[in-house]
Amino acid sequence: MGLLTTLLKNLPEPAQLVKMGYLGADQVNNPTQIKRAMTAYTKAISNSPAAQRKAAAYGDSEVVTTLGPKSLMTPEEIVKNEYVLVPTGGDGSATATTVKKLAGLPLEQPVNVWGGGRFGERFPNLAYASMSGRAQDKQKQFTEASKATGGRTPLGVHILMGEDSYNFMTPTTELMVGGAKAAGVPKKVWKKIDEEIAAIKGKNGPAFPHFVGFSSNMEDAMSQLLGINGFSKEQSGPLRKAFLPIAKKAANRDEGFPNLKDIIDVVAEPELRNAPVGTSGFSIFEGVPNANIVPHDVNLSYDSGILGTNKGGIDTQGVNVPSTEMFIDPYTEISRRKTKTNEPFTDQQRRDTLWMDPKLYQVADQRWLDHVQGYIEKQKRLAALGLIGATGAAGAEESQPDMADPEASLFQENQGSNVSPSDFLRGSMDAGAALLRGATGAAMSAPNALVSLGGGLYGLANEQGGLLERFGKGAERAQSAVKDVPVLGQTEEDFLGLLPRLTSISGKSKGDMEKMQRFGSYFSPF
Repeated sequence: MGLLTTLLKNLPEPAQLVKMGYLGADQVNNPTQIKRAMTAYTKAISNSPAAQRKAAAYGDSEVVTTLGPKSLMTPEEIVKNEYVLVPTGGDGSATATTVKKLAGLPLEQPVNVWGGGRFGERFPNLAYASMSGRAQDKQKQFTEASKATGGRTPLGVHILMGEDSYNFMTPTTELMVGGAKAAGVPKKVWKKIDEEIAAIKGKNGPAFPHFVGFSSNMEDAMSQLLGINGFSKEQSGPLRKAFLPIAKKAANRDEGFPNLKDIIDVVAEPELRNAPVGTSGFSIFEGVPNANIVPHDVNLSYDSGILGTNKGGIDTQGVNVPSTEMFIDPYTEISRRKTKTNEPFTDQQRRDTLWMDPKLYQVADQRWLDHVQGYIEKQKRLAALGLIGATGAAGAEESQPDMADPEASLFQENQGSNVSPSDFLRGSMDAGAALLRGATGAAMSAPNALVSLGGGLYGLANEQGGLLERFGKGAERAQSAVKDVPVLGQTEEDFLGLLPRLTSISGKSKGDMEKMQRFGSYFSPF
């Protein structure tokens, strides 16, 4: 029996189609989407011997990690040591990890991961790596933060970058190419990729006019992507960032290229694998004011290192603390900034500014401690009530710090509640908008939305002019979308009671404080 015949007789289950990149995780109960995914899969293995080999081998990866548990420092210890916190953006990769087999495919050469938040545990006296320009800016930030705070010791705090950061890492490219080679992707497919890279435009013509091409010389192409063997390190990063989006396309997946999700799964820190962008405190290190950056060539992604002493990570008691809560003062300042066209910064612009502006820092004082500890405790209570996941992902990156809110103080004093009116209103609006779009995932993760929703709002009496009346089919679709979300209620009555209240309350503000207080009993669990 031939390989193709065997594969066609043993078609994958929906869960396997999700892992292989043919089906979305939210589509496993959708017969139409499953049928489409199965059609795409069978077409791929029927047309590509490399896809057949990849499918036949598909299974577990073989990964070796040498680092054990990391030490933790409590927020109280950070305040006691009088640190000044410096935001330090980083990817989520797992330092000192070696990948020998990718999703069942044995690699010709093992791939090592040397970057990530725990980089400083592997290299004594070296705490952070980047390209020289960025490293110099970050070192300046450590120096200036210490100087501005009377000589406090700067503490670099890891902030998780988005998934695109994996495109820059050399291990991602090594695994993408290594997996494709193991599957036996033919030269004609590599040639098409060469052509796509050659077609990318720069400011003054082709962006990568000197790329040697995989189909011409695979070894030199890889050296060029890694910036080794005489090829420019400065040019290798942009080339990797151009290659990965092309390589991960469905058309190349169907030709035998690895699924990018499989690659990220093997190179990512388990603790950060599903953490929201902006999660902070996974790792920390003491910086050295006035130090020079040093050359570094072990982590192929970069060429320079920053001196410092690894201090483990911040003990957040299992809660994902977003950078907006860890860096409350700089984030408040950034949130007031405008673009050159006088538009408010986008979420991405705020994140980028936080970890790239060399003037930003956060003093770790009692006020900071009260805020961070308060956030952690609130997330733990919500998790205990089953309203969010155990890692406290709600309110991840888009939430706004509201440390000095006189309305919140009055409301909490009168209600015995940790939910401020601004939290409530913002959560209601975010969640209500998400529900109208039928986006239950967004509703579940909207900042403070579950505090608002979980307080018993859906138990309130129905009102005339509710969302179902006003929006007809759109609200009916939202109703269908949330019917299986326990916190929103399992019945039509629950839903009909919830949405009118969202409509009524989400448009209110300061003037309706007394009205909101009359509903205080619904917030008593918090």
